[in-house]
Amino acid sequence: MLVRLLNAISCLRRFRLFVALTLENNGTSWTANGKLLRGSNLHHPTATMVLRAPPLTRHVAVIVDTAVIANVGPLIEVVLSQKGDWDVYKIYNKLGEKGIEFEFIPN
Repeated sequence: MLVRLLNAISCLRRFRLFVALTLENNGTSWTANGKLLRGSNLHHPTATMVLRAPPLTRHVAVIVDTAVIANVGPLIEVVLSQKGDWDVYKIYNKLGEKGIEFEFIPN
């Protein structure tokens, strides 16, 4: 279900899934440099966004215009693949005996 949600949101221009890597504040707004998540594309484009409030760095955030709407970091993470310089989605799958279990997309 989360893969479908991720693909749907990434196609809508109003909503953006964004991972901030660096932040700067100029006194009135925040400039975030990071990556936009685009469906199942494993090479996410870099982007710079000017936001009213700072997102958590290295967390996936839902952005609308200049507002951070939600931090979905507990559900979706982007990690480097062990098979080269690829990005992989680490998506919350279920609660298991040892806590939260994740699924890697692609495996």
